[in-house]
This record gives sequence, C-alpha cells and structure tokens, in this order.
Amino acid sequence: MGVVSCFSHKLIMISATLEYMKIYSKNKKKRKRVIKLKT
Repeated sequence: MGVVSCFSHKLIMISATLEYMKIYSKNKKKRKRVIKLKT
C-alpha cells in the first residue's frame, strides 16, 4: 500500500505541476506585475 500511495501522490504532484505550468504560461503576460508584487 505504501508504494501505491507514494506513486499516486507523485502522479498528483506531477499533474498539479503541469496544470500550474499551463495556467502560468497562459497568463504569463497578464500576471507579470502580480508575480513581481508577490515576490
């Protein structure tokens, strides 16, 4: 069970990262100022 849960957790993290990259690349120009303000 531990191996399966770890694998599924990795899959969730990868899919979440891919989803974030899609949104980030899509709104890159719009959110440049927001990102600068946050950091």
